[in-house]
Amino acid sequence: MPPLCKGRWLGVSRDGGIVKNNLSLLYKTIKNKEKSMKAIVTVLGKDKVGIIADVAMIMKGHGVNICDISQTLMQEYFTMIMLVDLTACKLDFTELQALLAEQGKTIGVDIRVQHQDLFDSMHRI
Repeated sequence: MPPLCKGRWLGVSRDGGIVKNNLSLLYKTIKNKEKSMKAIVTVLGKDKVGIIADVAMIMKGHGVNICDISQTLMQEYFTMIMLVDLTACKLDFTELQALLAEQGKTIGVDIRVQHQDLFDSMHRI
């Protein structure tokens, strides 16, 4: 933890310069980061009409915001990755995972949800 200097954090920036941050600003930043919970949603399966719409309607119905989306077809296979914000989600994380997995079975695709933090830590060395 960086040292305190007259009620302020003293640290080093990426370019090596000294940085002083007000404690209240630091607490606000941490609190805002905690409020925003993001997840990665992957969808894989045989292509058919309405996959994106079906997944998006579930997200909308439960207060999940789609921040970014990438989808492609690999021959007859549909692949999609979504970054979603769960801050306003009306379900807890495991309920959302179960709901999306069940919807995936209904429409014939595999839908998985991972916390972004877990995804990030798995890919950070």
